[in-house]
Amino acid sequence: MGVDRAHRRVGVNADLMYPLPAPGHLHPYVLGGLGTYHATISMTEGTAGQLSSADTSESTVAWNLGAGLTIGGAVTALFIENRYVHVAGGLGYSCSLRTSCPRQSGPPTTFVPITAGIRFGG
Repeated sequence: MGVDRAHRRVGVNADLMYPLPAPGHLHPYVLGGLGTYHATISMTEGTAGQLSSADTSESTVAWNLGAGLTIGGAVTALFIENRYVHVAGGLGYSCSLRTSCPRQSGPPTTFVPITAGIRFGG
């Protein structure tokens, strides 16, 4: 008897960015903000002919802090940034799929993404 699980997390952050003084075309900055993340977990348990499934989803708040570096001019610039993201209480299950019981929130999730890209506009 196996368990198949699928997990998806989608989030949106609104950040404030504070530029740090630097000469030339290298522009360091710090940033921080708040956001919301929506997580969905789908699970299927059992064997052919005796499958049990459960789907659950939850939205929760998040915050992040980070720093980055912009290289370039006013029209286009390359950037790279790193941030620490903390998503409050995630999803969790308190019992097997075949029984009915209340679901409890799981532990918070943290991750540290590195983002690189191109900025357009001044």
